Amino acid sequence: MYASDYRARVIAETLNELGYHRNNGKKFDEKYVLWILHNSRYTGVVEHHGIKYDKIFPRIIDDNLWNKVNAINEENKFAPSRKKEIFDYILSGKLICGECKHKMYGESGTSHTKDIHYYYVCTSRRKKRCPCTMKAIKKQVLEDIVINTITQLLNSEQNIQYLTNAIFNYHQKHSQDNTNLKLLERRRKETYKASQNILKAIEQGIITDMTKSRLQQLENELAELDIEITKEKYKNNSLLTKEEIEQFLRKQVFEDKQNIKIRKLLVNTFVRAVYLYNDKVVILFNYTNSPDKPKFTVE
Repeated sequence: MYASDYRARVIAETLNELGYHRNNGKKFDEKYVLWILHNSRYTGVVEHHGIKYDKIFPRIIDDNLWNKVNAINEENKFAPSRKKEIFDYILSGKLICGECKHKMYGESGTSHTKDIHYYYVCTSRRKKRCPCTMKAIKKQVLEDIVINTITQLLNSEQNIQYLTNAIFNYHQKHSQDNTNLKLLERRRKETYKASQNILKAIEQGIITDMTKSRLQQLENELAELDIEITKEKYKNNSLLTKEEIEQFLRKQVFEDKQNIKIRKLLVNTFVRAVYLYNDKVVILFNYTNSPDKPKFTVE
């Protein structure tokens, strides 16, 4: 759920509604869910005095899911206001007040009609750190300006082809990198050799609870390694085509602009910073090979 953009508070409420509870019988809360989401033990890895051990706990979360969750956790370190609401403030961490140059953050308020409204507010004005006249701006209005500007700049035949080729080349290089496969195969070879040594000891009559337990542990490790090796080999053979990448850009990235994942993808990939003034918005992009500085009117 967290990897699918649900907030920790919502996850806790869902678990409680479904009748789940913690080991001590208490209900889930946001703090406990976040503790779980930061706990690497669920990947089977434990760190003690700077040393990592991966044979103490059973793995119940694969690396792919853990990496997705960990990426969100890292992102939230720099944009804590994203955790405040189920409606993500996608410009958090990149939005800067053009007047006082302090960062702006997301805030919500309830009107007299009980409707909830979402804004971006200047930090220094809210905390009265320095004189600033920057007014709050509606979240949806500003985010739409940024998203529409990104798509207008990038949604050209030339740029789509450029992006398609760049993504394809990166994906091909990443998929063909078999470093991890070699490491897994080397670990399997070492584990197999250790299991054979245990078997030889048993054949020589050295049979104890410890040798039997160690042999079972090594057999389990071999089974896990075989699965990981199969996954890695499959990944190396699952190349995306240029046609698939181009179709994704055209049909999803540039057409599905209201999808929160697409909106976050566009901002995180292409936008370096957004400066908000009382009369204009200036967007700095993550590329330098274009001298153009396009301007869009309110209309």
